[in-house]
Amino acid sequence: MPHIVAHVAIIGRLQLMPGILPVTLGLANTLFHVSHAFQDFVQFPNSHIKVDTNDCILFTVEHVGTDEVDLKDASCAFDLLEKSLSAISEATLWLKANDTVGEITSYIRQFGTADVKCFAAENQVDVIGYVNPTFQLSRADAELMAGFLSNMVVSNGPAKNPVPAVTKRLMSSLDLINLGFHTEAFINLFSLIDDLTQEILKLGLKKSGLDEGEQKSLLRAIKEERLSIYLCTLAKVCGWQSLSEANKELYNRVKKVNTARNNIMHGSERLMPKQTLEHMDTLIELIEWLRTNPFGYSIPKFPNLKLIEPKFFILPLNPDDKAPE
Repeated sequence: MPHIVAHVAIIGRLQLMPGILPVTLGLANTLFHVSHAFQDFVQFPNSHIKVDTNDCILFTVEHVGTDEVDLKDASCAFDLLEKSLSAISEATLWLKANDTVGEITSYIRQFGTADVKCFAAENQVDVIGYVNPTFQLSRADAELMAGFLSNMVVSNGPAKNPVPAVTKRLMSSLDLINLGFHTEAFINLFSLIDDLTQEILKLGLKKSGLDEGEQKSLLRAIKEERLSIYLCTLAKVCGWQSLSEANKELYNRVKKVNTARNNIMHGSERLMPKQTLEHMDTLIELIEWLRTNPFGYSIPKFPNLKLIEPKFFILPLNPDDKAPE
């Protein structure tokens, strides 16, 4: 049967039960075989690139029945990595749930792109690779950099210039995605949206003459379709504008995001990485719209925050080629 084989070096040294674990992830007609081993290093095929994996678990994920993937397409390669990580996480969580000894359970978790030291995948035609850029420097070079100006105190550091709480909450959602907790990242950001919306509307209701107790009572009394009523009906009552009238396309996407949130909270649905990114893009766009509120509620501008974006390379490389940066 045609298949793609992926090798993922995960930073960490967990002792897991040996064997090949079949995993489905709920994806139609998709089966994964997950196994693991320990090696001191990984040598990429037909290249000079050699990665120290003494501090890693080396997982092998066989994507059974999958071979029509263009590994030279960066988006396809990233999707393959994410599916491999999801399969690995499903396997490790299964092992955690079935651990009867209890000695290592607390140390087992799911994994994301932040945990990957290197990755390689191959089909019948191509081989691709990825090396975590944080390990491009040798240990000696990293030690040298750490010691440079190590006695200098940063005057405008976190004590004097702390990161705003709203920014921290957004950053934590991005960290959760990088660690493989996609559904949790989405729920975390959705809760931020809900809080921001309520705080903005409280100011609007205050300007309309309602005291603090009346504001809370009104907001809590709305039980059904809360986000829709907040962003449309209540926003207009406060003298703002309805999102559905101001930006119908964004409003329709927000409704889909709200449905996804309800399915997760009430139906235990889990999100795949691509779904998470689509939903979170909508929520971040909604934050931009909330910034336009006329009530004086200020949402801090976010710094240049990015998810981990692996840069893949095609093998074999010429012997004189340098490792990709």
